[in-house]
Amino acid sequence: MIILRKMLKKNYPCVAFNYIADPGVGVGFRYLAWYRGISLVKSGSKNMAIYNIFIPWQLGLNESVVHFGRFGVKVPMMEKNILKPNDCLKKENQLDPLLGYTD
Repeated sequence: MIILRKMLKKNYPCVAFNYIADPGVGVGFRYLAWYRGISLVKSGSKNMAIYNIFIPWQLGLNESVVHFGRFGVKVPMMEKNILKPNDCLKKENQLDPLLGYTD
């Protein structure tokens, strides 16, 4: 998984995902991130590594997108994540809970 490799290489304590897709496209990337041990937070901070995920990847033709089958990923161009590990735990950075999912 490109995101996990880049996250470990750049020492990001947490990252955010943006999904760029047609309305109604359902994906399970939050579960996959949890399964792989990726700490996900909201993408509202400018100091955070934000990965844009394009579904289908052709939606990112004007971006520098790495694509895998139907999905495309735009890797952040920042050298390092300015957020500290404690910032990832702040309430304002937490994702909203998924309906019917408990952790």
